[in-house]
Amino acid sequence: MHVRALGFVDAQQAESVLLSADVLLLPSVAEGMPLAVLEELSFGVPTVGVVIAVTAAAAGKAGVLVEPHDVSGCAQAPVRVIGDRRLRGQLSPEAFARVQRRTWAATAEGTLAAYEHAARVFRSRRRRRGASA
Repeated sequence: MHVRALGFVDAQQAESVLLSADVLLLPSVAEGMPLAVLEELSFGVPTVGVVIAVTAAAAGKAGVLVEPHDVSGCAQAPVRVIGDRRLRGQLSPEAFARVQRRTWAATAEGTLAAYEHAARVFRSRRRRRGASA
């Protein structure tokens, strides 16, 4: 197995890097929405990440998660993913399927639904307060 730590990759190189990857290792313990995970998923590349909510949410069943600061787990999990054809055969199709559900349209619809729900809760609480006043 050959591991390359690439650091920053510019937009012109990104697609060729993504096409050549077998697994994404994202050991970060502090992330917003990890776009690197979503980009890799779009190429069918499984993720090995740390058990934090945003990485788990982005990778879903297309990822293998290890405990934060588990250096041994971060080293062993990519080897396991690459070496286990059955596991990779499960993760890669799930990666493609997962990214299909994470479109901008789906994101916008989810955001709108969250705002509509918050507005309903706010109006309901206002009405209850007004009735008891």
